[in-house]
Amino acid sequence: MQLLKISLWLWIAVPIALSAPSYAILEIPSDTQPPRGIVGEIYRWTIPVTYDGEGTLTWSTENLPDFIRVNRNGIFWAKPSVDRMPPLGSEGYYPDVTFTVTDGIESSSLGPFTWIVEPRGNGSGDLIYPRIDVQTSPQIIRDVNLSTEQAAASLLFQATFGPTPSEPAQLVEQGFEYWFTEQVNTDPSYHLPRYEDYLAYGEDDSATTRYRVWWDRSINAPDQLRQRMAFALSQILVVSEKDATLSQHPKLLVDYYDLLIKYALGNYRDLLLDISRHPAMGYYLTSIGSQQQNPFEGIRPNENYPRELMQLFTIGLDELKPDGSPFLNASGAPVATYTEADIGEFSRVLTGWHLANNTDWDDLSNGELYAPLQPNEHRHDSGSKQVMGITFTSGKSAEQDLNLAIDILFNHPNTPAFVSRILIQRLVKSNPSPNYITRVANIFRNNGEGVRGDLAMVAKAILSDEEARNGEAFKVKEPLIVMTNLARAMSMRGNIDGIYQDINTADAYGQIPLGSPSVFNYYRPEDVPDGNLKDSNLFAPEFTVLNAASFKGLSNTLHSVISQNKNYDAPEINEKNKVDISGCYDISHVSNFEEQMAYLEQTFYHQPISNTMLATYRQYTDSIGPSNGRIRCKGMIWQTVTSPEYLIQE
Repeated sequence: MQLLKISLWLWIAVPIALSAPSYAILEIPSDTQPPRGIVGEIYRWTIPVTYDGEGTLTWSTENLPDFIRVNRNGIFWAKPSVDRMPPLGSEGYYPDVTFTVTDGIESSSLGPFTWIVEPRGNGSGDLIYPRIDVQTSPQIIRDVNLSTEQAAASLLFQATFGPTPSEPAQLVEQGFEYWFTEQVNTDPSYHLPRYEDYLAYGEDDSATTRYRVWWDRSINAPDQLRQRMAFALSQILVVSEKDATLSQHPKLLVDYYDLLIKYALGNYRDLLLDISRHPAMGYYLTSIGSQQQNPFEGIRPNENYPRELMQLFTIGLDELKPDGSPFLNASGAPVATYTEADIGEFSRVLTGWHLANNTDWDDLSNGELYAPLQPNEHRHDSGSKQVMGITFTSGKSAEQDLNLAIDILFNHPNTPAFVSRILIQRLVKSNPSPNYITRVANIFRNNGEGVRGDLAMVAKAILSDEEARNGEAFKVKEPLIVMTNLARAMSMRGNIDGIYQDINTADAYGQIPLGSPSVFNYYRPEDVPDGNLKDSNLFAPEFTVLNAASFKGLSNTLHSVISQNKNYDAPEINEKNKVDISGCYDISHVSNFEEQMAYLEQTFYHQPISNTMLATYRQYTDSIGPSNGRIRCKGMIWQTVTSPEYLIQE
């Protein structure tokens, strides 16, 4: 019986093997790609299938847009109308689409790939966007309940240059909404008027004076949210004193920083437009004097600014999903947002700008330094340009081309997530979740009143989000932030006239405001040191500047500042900045250990001190004689602000 079964199997198997060539070949070429559909136009796509059988083919799909249809012949078609527009948030991208065709015996699949649907234009006929960024419906920003001083202090560490001793209790009493509205409505505290005050006082027109004014404003300005946002933006829209020209014009850098302050709670599009016309940016990314191509004289448009305007200021290198993660092609690689050819075309768009009232195009210093750049139409390339599939029609002025370029980048679907993620990192959390980025990016798209790019509401969304308020928002403090935290906690003051001395800016922190070594800032969003963090696929960009080398300088400078405390209530003309340490001196006796811990907790930590630090303080206190209260206070404060618990913002 067993032999019979084997023989039967052999008898059946042989004909199958011999007749294999008669079976159908069913194959979709692996390099097949769908066309980009155009909203408002009929388009058809017949998938090329190799098939020599006689069976009936049937098709199935996954993740296909609901306004795309497929018939039994494998013809896909669509005529997107109002009711067939991509749903809100889709941005015209439908990832992970797959097609499968079968004749009932074998099947062949195509995908996953991304189906892209483009809008027709912007109404003027000038634009054909390669991607849709559909206006999202108004998003709800959650209410913030700050019922404890610890919760209030946590928010102030994120939203300001650090809480003063009285601010957490005041914020609890006022509530977040009142505080936020007050911050938005407070007049901007610009740096340039204060810089002029320092010059009138007799200080030099120098980088050191610029640093002193930055400390002055960062520590004392009432519009703290605006100041902190401006500092964050200065690390995205980078210009730097490391540029040879800008190093000679510190006042111009102050003027640029004021532009960031002006728009820190304003509109991102307006900011992009004005930085594009600011001489500091013009010098730093060499857009001043860029002109249309002249092959006979070897002249080509400068590509620096258009490249960084795309890569670092708006859309980034890769096409992004709404949560900031990259779209991947069929091979699993990111999809580039632009090509080198796009950069070349974009450089043509941004030609023809120079200093105001320039009379010698080749002289980059000829003109007004403290006025927006002005266009010269004779130097502008007014021909037709193509950038990322977008048409810049011929005959447009330099101003029109610039505005169109800003519109394209500002309205690109990448921009909300790209900018929001970096701002979240700078204010709240080094590793925001995709959902956190999505929620904030949607506020960037629509502030609740149909306005895109409202940075005030973006800041509110960042600070109000559940991930910012759930006690798990961690980031390393930048060294400059560590010092401002200390200065505000200890009510640092200047001399009798309110003039601040520099706080070792050039040497102590591993970073300088508007002083980064390159347009990439001191660190990139994905930076992380080798070790456990990197192995866990986490980011910690601030460790690039808070490292073994910079910590020594920071630690020494913190100690020096803490030591400058005598005669706090009696300022003089020529003296260094002073901090108020009286709250510790009043309880400095060795028997007041519990009161001293309460002082440190309320002034610096704003949360319970860990057992590890309590043991450290106890050991230190026991090593100091009972009559050395001043030394004890300074030592405990220094241990506090150099501790890991203080250097991690949470």
